[in-house]
Amino acid sequence: MPAFGKAYSDAEVAAVANYVTERFGSQTSTLTPHDVAKLRAME
Repeated sequence: MPAFGKAYSDAEVAAVANYVTERFGSQTSTLTPHDVAKLRAME
């Protein structure tokens, strides 16, 4: 599967990650766009 890179904004990635975690992980997720930006900077 190809990488999406910057196809999605930090806010969009955070929203999807929070939704998936809450919907399928039965946990509350509080990932913020700032968190995503920090993780992307580590690449």
